[in-house]
Amino acid sequence: MPMPGSPIAIAAACCLLLGGCGASAGPDQTATADPLSETQIKKALLTIDDLPSGFSKDPDLALDEEGSTDDVTQGTKQCRDLLSALNDENRGKPFGEGQVGFKEGDAGPFIEEQVTSFEGSTIKKSMATLREAFASCKEFQTKDSEGVVTEFTVAPMTFPDLGDDSIAVQLGAIESSVDFEIAMSLVVVRVDQNVVLLGNYGLGSGLGGGKFESIARTAVDKVSQASQS
Repeated sequence: MPMPGSPIAIAAACCLLLGGCGASAGPDQTATADPLSETQIKKALLTIDDLPSGFSKDPDLALDEEGSTDDVTQGTKQCRDLLSALNDENRGKPFGEGQVGFKEGDAGPFIEEQVTSFEGSTIKKSMATLREAFASCKEFQTKDSEGVVTEFTVAPMTFPDLGDDSIAVQLGAIESSVDFEIAMSLVVVRVDQNVVLLGNYGLGSGLGGGKFESIARTAVDKVSQASQS
């Protein structure tokens, strides 16, 4: 199902561009663990066994590595930075990354996970920068290459604190070509030198909060175990 801007892609790009996650400043003397390789990340990703019954793996939900062609037509500078990051081919390269997607049906709910691992000492700062960006970006409007306009809203979301640091926001998206809203729950969690991004969305709403919380805890636990092994 085509989505008007993946929430995972938006958060990942913001983390990379605004926080400079990929720009290593040398070995982080305060790090408690080494960054994960792509092989380690692949083993730590969610599997179908971690999802409620009725879900199936959906390769179409993997992060679009080619980026987005959407332009922000309305919104604050933070909103513009958030989306312009998706078109930046010069973003710093992480040490390792991996992603996976699942769906319950054609209209959702959809669950996306991306795990990205970084070297250097910028990861803590990047989380603070990402939090500030979401706090400053309450609503924005984008237009894609085909002229389709999408209106986004951003609001804080109540969610348990996970990992070493976490951010949770609720996004809404309405395309000009359709008459329904896509609700997106986005959770960003730092675990040592790794960032776990989880998106939960669908037409009208995503997976129920309690079930999504359980999935998020499982995802964070798996990355934490991989990081400490």
